[in-house]
Amino acid sequence: MRKTLVEGLETGNGSPYILGATLNPEGCNFAVFSRNAEIMYLLLFDDMNCKAPSKKIMLDPVKNKTGDIWHIFIYGIKHGQLYGYAADGPYLPATAGHRFNVNKLLIDPYAKAVNGSFEWDDRKVLGYVFDSKLA
Repeated sequence: MRKTLVEGLETGNGSPYILGATLNPEGCNFAVFSRNAEIMYLLLFDDMNCKAPSKKIMLDPVKNKTGDIWHIFIYGIKHGQLYGYAADGPYLPATAGHRFNVNKLLIDPYAKAVNGSFEWDDRKVLGYVFDSKLA
């Protein structure tokens, strides 16, 4: 596999199979489904108290996408690495139901574990004003 340096990390194209984060002795393959995302980012965090990711890796739609699966391999990643995604795409709630917001941290739906605590707040979870005519 050809290695590329991204954000100071050695990366490879990765594989669309298996969805989620899959470790092997060399690192970790990340794969997530999104049919309508135009841009996908893998966000890596140093610890669960970080407000911002330590690394934000933009996946290349040519090298890191197969069909509707976005994927990348990161060399040297070990068990316990905290990560999430950010996706950008169309904001078409009325016609297509899409509400992409690249500023929202997305939890991997295929994650095997989730770390930290969480308090639900409708005002913060929505990327728009609920009563807005644009919503």
